[in-house]
Amino acid sequence: MAKVLIVEDDPILVQLYNDILSFGNYQVILVENGLEVVQRAKFEQPDLIYLDIMMPKISGQDILKLLKCTTETKDIPVVMLTNLSEESMINRCIQLGALDYVIKANHSPQQILDMTEKYLQKKSNNPVAA
Repeated sequence: MAKVLIVEDDPILVQLYNDILSFGNYQVILVENGLEVVQRAKFEQPDLIYLDIMMPKISGQDILKLLKCTTETKDIPVVMLTNLSEESMINRCIQLGALDYVIKANHSPQQILDMTEKYLQKKSNNPVAA
C-alpha cells in the first residue's frame, strides 16, 4: 500500500484528503504542523507528499527546500497544494523541486485521487537510482 503524506493545516481539507485517499486504498499520514514535516517524512518514507504552501510557523516553500536538501527525503515527490495561482509562485516551487502545483479550489476530491495515482505511476515508471 502506497503512503501519502498530507501537510495541511485546514482541518476540513485534512479530513477531505484523508477520506478520499483512504478510500483510494492509500495509507495516509497527516501532518498539520510544518515544523514536523521533515522528521516525519524521514521516519515514514512516504511515496508522495502533498504540501500546503501557506502553513503556520514555516512556509511550504521553506519546507520544500528542507525536504529537497535532506538526504533521506530529497527523492520523495512533492506536490504543492495552495489556493495561490501566481505564476511566479508556481515557477518558484517547481524550481525548488516540486513535481507539480495543485490549486485546491480548482480540483475535486476525485481529481486529487486521480492525480495521486498518476504521480505514483510516474514514480514507479521512473525510479531514482540509489
